Amino acid sequence: MAVVPRSGDAGVVSLGRVVGALVLILVLYAVISQPQNMAAMTRDGAGHLANMGQGLSQFMTSMTANAATGPGGGTATSSSTDQVNQTPVGGAATGDGSTTPP
Repeated sequence: MAVVPRSGDAGVVSLGRVVGALVLILVLYAVISQPQNMAAMTRDGAGHLANMGQGLSQFMTSMTANAATGPGGGTATSSSTDQVNQTPVGGAATGDGSTTPP
């Protein structure tokens, strides 16, 4: 059985393929004609990527360090002084930390 092409499919080249081929040709031309400049651009680009990675790492470190501290800069753990306002068993809280007997 013969394959019949659909209408509009024959000879159609997408614009993306043409643009991609042109970009590839221009990059190859630049590499071949000026290899020293392209090497310098590659080194600079790699340095910029390394700086961005280091900045992102510092940002994430500071975010996790800030999440581990409380609003006053101390650690976010509870202590016995946080429990002053709880009513003790068998007594009533007076508000100053002491209790009155039942």
